[in-house]
Amino acid sequence: MERALLRDLREALKNLSVSQKRVKAVADLALMNSRDYKEIVLEIERHISKTSAEKRLAGIYVVDAIIRGVRLSVLFFLMLQKCLAALYALRCA
Repeated sequence: MERALLRDLREALKNLSVSQKRVKAVADLALMNSRDYKEIVLEIERHISKTSAEKRLAGIYVVDAIIRGVRLSVLFFLMLQKCLAALYALRCA
């Protein structure tokens, strides 16, 4: 993944809140760079697992927005699905 994309994604996730505009901005950034889906999924997963409880819901909204927008990229969808399953298992254990 390009350094600029990674930096932009981290910055967008850092400023993420439960706001439709911010969630859409992060989802759009991820969808525009879907060729780097592995790195994007890992970054979103890291963000959700390490962020405060207040911001965790916004991260899950981002995953939902990406899954709804992915339609053509099955690999991206499968990675996100695996990410959600792992996070759910971690929180429910």
